[in-house]
Amino acid sequence: MKDVARAFVPLGKEAGTVVLNGRYSSLRSLREALMEAMPDIEVVEGSRLPGSSITKEASQGYAAMVAHAAGGGEGLLEEVVKTAEVDSACGTVVDYIVHPAALSMRERVRRAYVESVARPKLCA
Repeated sequence: MKDVARAFVPLGKEAGTVVLNGRYSSLRSLREALMEAMPDIEVVEGSRLPGSSITKEASQGYAAMVAHAAGGGEGLLEEVVKTAEVDSACGTVVDYIVHPAALSMRERVRRAYVESVARPKLCA
């Protein structure tokens, strides 16, 4: 409940729904506890992606976001993708590593990204 409340801080009054996904999303006791603690918030169980019964729950969410970013996933987590500003994302996962011992690794990752992605999007 603390994590849900913390997630709503940047959203303010725009927050209205919690979508539960993942291994615990089908627990009725979890939904009921959230609804009791946050009566103004709608709590719903998220749906699985078609054919995803054998994949990890986190990978389903990432797949939906990637599908949307690639232009083929309209509707799949569309609000999440919009709120997370996935379309304006840039750079690589190593861009914020500043330790001198890791700078050569950071440059190798950035070079590999530029060389292997059709339209790389580096941050300014």
